Amino acid sequence: MRCRCNLGLVGLSLALALIVASPLLAAPGSREGDPASILAVPNAAEGWIEVAEGAWQRIGEDGGVETTAKGKAGLTWVLQDLRTELTYLVSEFLINPDEETKEILDTQLQMIAEVERNIANWRPQVAPEKAVPYCLLVWDATAGPTSCGNQAAANASYNGTSESDCFGSCTVYSYAYVRRTCSSTTNTASQSCSKSGINQSCSSSASLGSCYSSCYSYGYSSISCPNLFKSKSASSSQCSTGLCCLCKVPICKQAPASRPSPGDGVGGFQPAKIAADCDNFASSP
Repeated sequence: MRCRCNLGLVGLSLALALIVASPLLAAPGSREGDPASILAVPNAAEGWIEVAEGAWQRIGEDGGVETTAKGKAGLTWVLQDLRTELTYLVSEFLINPDEETKEILDTQLQMIAEVERNIANWRPQVAPEKAVPYCLLVWDATAGPTSCGNQAAANASYNGTSESDCFGSCTVYSYAYVRRTCSSTTNTASQSCSKSGINQSCSSSASLGSCYSSCYSYGYSSISCPNLFKSKSASSSQCSTGLCCLCKVPICKQAPASRPSPGDGVGGFQPAKIAADCDNFASSP
């Protein structure tokens, strides 16, 4: 038996979710514009930890995980990390084989192929002795609950005066994924973007509201260059914190069978119609 929550209250909840969700949209977070500093070894005083030769990671103040890799060794580590993430995404797709999950899986495969090409074509790169007038990398990702829903967002951009002045043709990626489950029903939403070249930018966002028993949101952005890789990921399994429609066992009432009116031209009783009362509105944990 399917039960429906009060549509008016659900609509109000979704409207509130969109209003409160706005601050979660990914704004420029990590940004670097000096080619020499971009290729420099990340500063341990800023929280960077070397996880492998040529690869560093840190956890930002917002809880997101940032990755920086350079050189053939660093890109090789990134490739293994992306393949590990691919295993998780495949398992997610097998659980929820929908278009949204497939979209993120396809994006991950594109990134892996991109890094594989960069490793195969790798050549040493030295930063220009004199900083170019303009060469900017920006990437960020956010994920988490809103007033009555969940949202994820990500953005990445690569801008410069020319490919030779910066890091060649790079690929910017972004994708956002949200999943909310109520009992045996799972809803997902996602958006992804991929662009290559210079003066390119990508942004993605996804959000869901309605009833829930479990939630998950994930945002990811990256910039993949021939000798450089930058990324940030953010994830959350927290659910909404405001006045929302919780997923409980609905209280359903069966309406009595009713005789059709004479004008219907059908004798006897019609099958019982199911009416639903869903008293699921309460403050969530």
